Amino acid sequence: MAALWPTRTKLLGQYHAAIDVFERAVRRCPAELWHASVWPVLRSDPGVWPSEGNEPVPERTDESIQVFSAFWNVAAHTAFFLDFYVSGPKLEGYVPPSPFERESQGDLFAADGAVTLPDWTYTKAEILGYIAYGRDKADRVISSMTVEDQRLKISAPHPWAGISWNELLRVNLNHIKEHGGQMAAFLEGAA
Repeated sequence: MAALWPTRTKLLGQYHAAIDVFERAVRRCPAELWHASVWPVLRSDPGVWPSEGNEPVPERTDESIQVFSAFWNVAAHTAFFLDFYVSGPKLEGYVPPSPFERESQGDLFAADGAVTLPDWTYTKAEILGYIAYGRDKADRVISSMTVEDQRLKISAPHPWAGISWNELLRVNLNHIKEHGGQMAAFLEGAA
């Protein structure tokens, strides 16, 4: 069993530091890099290409799958999971704010069996708003958590079912750090 966080203040400080890096990267991203791929997406990456024997839908090409690592999409993905994972151990009742509800609704998989290619782009202002929303939610939730809350098990059909909420908060923190760092490094390399 993972150790419980020693203090809520420490956990909030770690979240704030990770969110700060992430938010700074989004703020710094120039318009010409908003659609650029942060890393190359390969056909072999999980979910981006149909399994052997399934023909890709016409819009799925080596170029079109790069949207999965587009700066705006990585930012939206990170903001969504910041919000989703601090929301609690159950899926029931979770709805992200508009316009991000499409992240948790609709068809996750296209007719070819691979993840659906997004046919939209979020703006920088929308993502910055979602980051602020997630930061506020993390502040409210974490500052009121008890040791008992941290021990709650994540329930099915949540993707992390079976682990404690404390462990999910660690997964979330590392996820924000990972993508925030990738985005910051990408911008540094593009400068």
